[in-house]
Amino acid sequence: ADAEVAESAADAAAPAALLEDGELEEEGEGLGVGSLAAALPPAAAYPHFEFGDARRGELQSTFDFAAENGRLDAKQTYKLMFSKAEREEYGWAQFEEDLNATCGAAKESGTMAWGDVVSFLDDNL
Repeated sequence: ADAEVAESAADAAAPAALLEDGELEEEGEGLGVGSLAAALPPAAAYPHFEFGDARRGELQSTFDFAAENGRLDAKQTYKLMFSKAEREEYGWAQFEEDLNATCGAAKESGTMAWGDVVSFLDDNL
């Protein structure tokens, strides 16, 4: 029983689940990119839909790590940007509509550069 308690405590302390298939695990926040994976800070660390300097800084670090040639798939970027709770409220379809209205280059390529992320946040949130 003590081993189970220690294991569940370790699981609870882990900030993210690291996956290789590009999907986020329900309990954790992670983004697989090839054989690498980027960990996101716990969603509880930030107020809902608020992207202050600290959150933007961590988002940029994670984006830069995951991006290839400075760009990342728009759907992966969406998963990086928003917590699970935020994605439940602000779905992919709404994000995509807002993205297309904000960032023409992202609409055409289906990918985002860090500048697109900043423009999106400044224009939409």
